[in-house]
Amino acid sequence: MGNLNLVKKAMQVVSGGDLVNFLPSPMATKVIEYIRDLTIVRGLFKEVFMPGRTYKVPKRTSGMAAYHALDGAEAEQTSFQSGAITLTAKKLFAQSIVDEESFEDVGVNDPGLLELILQDFAGAMAEAEEYAFLQGDTTHTATAITADTATAANWFRFDPRVMFDGIFTIADGSADAADEVACGAADLTPTFINKALFNIGKYGRNKAMVKCLINSTAAANLRIDATLKDASMTGLMLSSYITGLGNVAVTNGLVTNLFGVDIYEAPFAPAAQGVVFHKDSPVIGDRRLIKVKSEEIIKSDQRRYVVSERIAFENQWDESLSLLADLSTTVST
Repeated sequence: MGNLNLVKKAMQVVSGGDLVNFLPSPMATKVIEYIRDLTIVRGLFKEVFMPGRTYKVPKRTSGMAAYHALDGAEAEQTSFQSGAITLTAKKLFAQSIVDEESFEDVGVNDPGLLELILQDFAGAMAEAEEYAFLQGDTTHTATAITADTATAANWFRFDPRVMFDGIFTIADGSADAADEVACGAADLTPTFINKALFNIGKYGRNKAMVKCLINSTAAANLRIDATLKDASMTGLMLSSYITGLGNVAVTNGLVTNLFGVDIYEAPFAPAAQGVVFHKDSPVIGDRRLIKVKSEEIIKSDQRRYVVSERIAFENQWDESLSLLADLSTTVST
């Protein structure tokens, strides 16, 4: 720790104290590892490093075209146009107070309790991120004074979902989003995925770049769907069901693969919904990775822990999102 503090101090002198935010302490690194293990979207969405509180990410708005040219003739001129999305970092924060007796009961030098505290922080931060990136709605009513008094119609005023418009909210409400697939309260089928692929058009050409997120009910029904175990089905889908295929070793939550599209279970996805999307469209901005601080509260013989990060979220191409609407909300037996 002595060497780490010297490095931090040197960086403060060189950078004016700013870059030190990006050198996580050993505790913070542990929390980051836990969060990566617990989240789904961090392994699916595009992530960028933000050197400042706001950061512009370029995006293509129209591209060039190629034409046949006669020998000696001037080539037909086309143009490349680009725009940008602006990422604005916001703070995600968790605080907890632990009695010193909790440490004394297991031994002051026992790392086990601290490990449990960090895991609990990571679970809270991971859950908040998933809610914000998936279900976030900046226009939703959020005035409940405490989390205990919050309702589905009136969120807690510090609810992480008020930070950004999540991918499901955009797919459901944006005028530019691709047509949704009406599932009629049925279980997810290959037909619905096929329709969503058609709806997103050019964004669905490279199936390796297309992903699908579904809620836990839809995932449970998909896992026991008899049609996915029928040997008469296409070889691709059958082999996907048997082997799991996909990048399950890289990203958790993989359920199966349909028509080349990896299907992932996202526990914090809205009920009765799924979304098919181009994986480079949703962008997560990391202004500052996890920072962990602690202090002793002498007058109450307690120890305070604070975990924080600054993150941003935007979607590049709303037309690359197709909502799977009105999926079944009942787990099949």
